[in-house]
Amino acid sequence: MPNWCENRLKIETNTKEDAEILISAFRNSEDNKVFSFNSIIPRPKSLDILEGSVTVRAQKYLEEKKLVKNDKQLKELEKKWREEMKDADCDEFCEEDKEFGKGYEAFLKYSDAVAKNLAEYGYPTWYNWSLANWGVKWDASSPELTKRGEKNLIFEFSTPWAPPIPVFEFIAKKFDQNIKFMSVESVEEGNDIFFNEIYVDK
Repeated sequence: MPNWCENRLKIETNTKEDAEILISAFRNSEDNKVFSFNSIIPRPKSLDILEGSVTVRAQKYLEEKKLVKNDKQLKELEKKWREEMKDADCDEFCEEDKEFGKGYEAFLKYSDAVAKNLAEYGYPTWYNWSLANWGVKWDASSPELTKRGEKNLIFEFSTPWAPPIPVFEFIAKKFDQNIKFMSVESVEEGNDIFFNEIYVDK
């Protein structure tokens, strides 16, 4: 289990209507969370595949496949990986949306998905994309709108290990016309992280 970072996002909007715009933009209608990174900076659906040792092997397989120059080398490559990945579980830990299955053929389908994700997004799966775009690997945990005034909002939520700094930066930039003041307080005592920042002050 991670050390949880507790975050408090304070926002004063220019108008009452601006506050409603932010509340709507931050909410995830699918699970009714009041604050979701996936609503603010949506993660591509195709990245929601298994991240683990099979990801590393898929990338190694793709790199080796690029070096193949003839049918003989291709057959040797296939023989090697068929044996190595005969018991691969490409949906391990996935309680839902089991997409690939087990074994070598499943590994080939998984590797193809990884290749497409790398080409389109620069990341093989959800994990590194989330770190780059959200600053943390998971969406906001246990989010609450703890204050809802006409123009004053406070959102509180937890994140694993660190504050989601890219999300805060994105909000300040995208909703600049709606926000008069925005500050963040984040604390993760296990690693002595105490983050305080004023992003907007007009």
